Amino acid sequence: MRIGDELIYRAKDTDASQRVQLLAVEEAKRPVRYRIVFLNAAEDEERELSVPGVRLRGPWSSVVEYDELMANWDRLRDLELTEGEDSACYMVFDELIAGEVASIESKPVKWTTRIRDRAAFEQIIGASALETITQELPSFETDEGLYLSPKGTLAVAETLASKRPAPFLEWVDLDERECKTRSKYGREFRDSTINERRGTSPEWEFEQYQQRDRPLHELLRAWCGHRAVTLYERLAAAEAEVLRLTEVTTQVINQLQRLEHTQAAWLLERELEEGRITPWNYRSVVNRPLRPDEIPVQYVNRPRRWG
Repeated sequence: MRIGDELIYRAKDTDASQRVQLLAVEEAKRPVRYRIVFLNAAEDEERELSVPGVRLRGPWSSVVEYDELMANWDRLRDLELTEGEDSACYMVFDELIAGEVASIESKPVKWTTRIRDRAAFEQIIGASALETITQELPSFETDEGLYLSPKGTLAVAETLASKRPAPFLEWVDLDERECKTRSKYGREFRDSTINERRGTSPEWEFEQYQQRDRPLHELLRAWCGHRAVTLYERLAAAEAEVLRLTEVTTQVINQLQRLEHTQAAWLLERELEEGRITPWNYRSVVNRPLRPDEIPVQYVNRPRRWG
């Protein structure tokens, strides 16, 4: 910017563009400030101001293009996400989308999605899903990428979570276990500000769970879908039941050994190990039929028949 240039001035992104002229650069101040004069100011308004550089948005000759761009950004201000929605969206994006493909942006509109590589993004979410989002929700495209509104960001996160629910359901399960422990015993941590260990009460942890953790857990489950949640919980319950029965059987074997029923304990332990069902032996093995000469001969003893 040079002295005498006519510039676009906006105190806020949502304000109207004003025409100003640069009078001086106040380099002695930190950060640097700029003295401007408003060319279209009313008589009762202040004509000269010292302003930071972020309020000067570019040359006045490009005001039409700039206003059109800011109007597009205004269209994207369709929703303010809750804390749970914010955390869930970032979790899904961090898990499934590389930063060079797409990311959640905070400026100039918070929670918008910037898609840098549309082809790669369509491979992740599906071309039809992205087309539906752009048709039903506000969006616009520039040389820097395709931008989606906060509602579009929510739609993307929900679609991706429903396609790949496993990591999120696993995280919810583990986090709920931690919340259960903290709500029962509290939590200790080191406060870096005073370099001392501090603790929280179970009551405080339970309140935090209700306000922050539980809404996030329920939202992720809803995004993953009822079928995925049910399948995951059935598998998790089956694994937990196997562990429980293994512990019970081990206790029975130890009790038999203490009672000197060693033969029964040995048989039960061998059956437990040799008959264990694992992912490697669960599937049925289909073999070709045996030829007559491959069938082993079986001898059957018959009692003598007297005629």
